[in-house]
Order: sequence, then structure tokens, then C-alpha cells
Amino acid sequence: MNGDTFSKLKAGLARQEEALRALKFTVLVWGPGNEPFMTKRNQIVKQLTECGFQAFTSEELARQVPSTLPLPLQEGQHWRLVDLVIVLEAGVAPAMELASFAHDAEFCQKCIVFHPRDWDPSLQRTFPSEVLKLFANRVLYAEHEMEVCTLVAECLHRAEAMRRYRLLKESPGLMSF
Repeated sequence: MNGDTFSKLKAGLARQEEALRALKFTVLVWGPGNEPFMTKRNQIVKQLTECGFQAFTSEELARQVPSTLPLPLQEGQHWRLVDLVIVLEAGVAPAMELASFAHDAEFCQKCIVFHPRDWDPSLQRTFPSEVLKLFANRVLYAEHEMEVCTLVAECLHRAEAMRRYRLLKESPGLMSF
């Protein structure tokens, strides 16, 4: 390769990196409010924020913008305002929340559901497993992955991929050289 090729490559990569950094991309992290999930959700929000995302939990949004509306209506507004919803699925209550929005194509498109590996929906027929079947974008995790923060890293990777996808969709020519 000659110097001109290197210069073009360097400029193209710089344009792509700058466009990704400049793209405002918001992430809502849902899950149970009890431990260890709340700690994990806060770690995910912290990591996403450090990597240039605007990231929140629904509790944080409720504190910043208090409302007297019923919680399902508030949460409906929360997810509509973000680009990505990361859900740590951990039982019947989160499954009920997911079920209330599973009929909405926009929600399903922007939602990534992380759930325990032993809740494989193909192996059982329970309310949570039936709800999980409604979502195309599911990520299985084992308990130790939550403990050693593999889950946090995977959430970041998924958010980065979704941000890049949005940039490709909005500016397809930008990602070419």
C-alpha cells in the first residue's frame, strides 16, 4: 500500500470513530431492584456512561422526573425515550413488565433481554419462559457471569453494536471508505 492509501484509510477510520462518539445514544437498564441485580444494573450504567452512552435505570428517571402516573405508564414513557433497553430478567415480576410491552414492535426491536441460562424457554412452559419466547434478542448468562462482570462487558458490547447499527441505518455512506 502506498502513502495515499494509508492516508485515506486513516481518515475514513477517524470519520467513523468520530461519528460513533458524536452519536447521542441512550440506554435504559431494567431489572429487579433487589440485590445483586441493583448493584449489577448500576455497574452496567456506570460502564456505559464511561463509554459515552447516556445510561439510566428507571429508578433514576423516576427521581429526576417524578410523576403521579401509574408505574406502567411511566415505564412506557421511559423506554420510548431511549434507543436501547437492556433487561436483566430475573423472575415473574420482570416478566410481567416485559409482557406488558411485548405487543409493541418498537419495544421488541430496541430491547435486549438477559436471562439465566437455566431458564431456557424451550425447556419449560411457565409465564416467564413464555414471555421470553416473545423476544428475538435474548442473551443467556450463567450465575458466575454476573458475579465476575462478564454480564457488564456483554451489555457494553451489545450497546456498542446497537449504536453502530443506528449509525449505519442513519448514515450508510459514512461507514464506507
